[in-house]
Amino acid sequence: MTAKAAGIDYRAVFHELMNDALVQAGGDMDQAIRQVTECATYVMLAALGEDPDRAGLRNTPARVSRMWRELLAGRHQDPAKILSIHFAQDGYDEMILLN
Repeated sequence: MTAKAAGIDYRAVFHELMNDALVQAGGDMDQAIRQVTECATYVMLAALGEDPDRAGLRNTPARVSRMWRELLAGRHQDPAKILSIHFAQDGYDEMILLN
């Protein structure tokens, strides 16, 4: 899959946005990622003909950014460590969910 379409080098655009966001965030990578994902969501909404500044969409870029961070949060976790957690049988007769 190419990172270019209609003459746009998406990788170069991403790296430029990320570098600018890192500078604005004072080197805070988490804040820079939030800024870039919010920007991408804003641009996508606008490209689809929506008005990202209207009341119903104004907070959508931040919500989408939080959603992606939550969905991808486990990618740096060790599944073996999480699955090795044991619970005593006493007092538990239903499924236990870890959050």
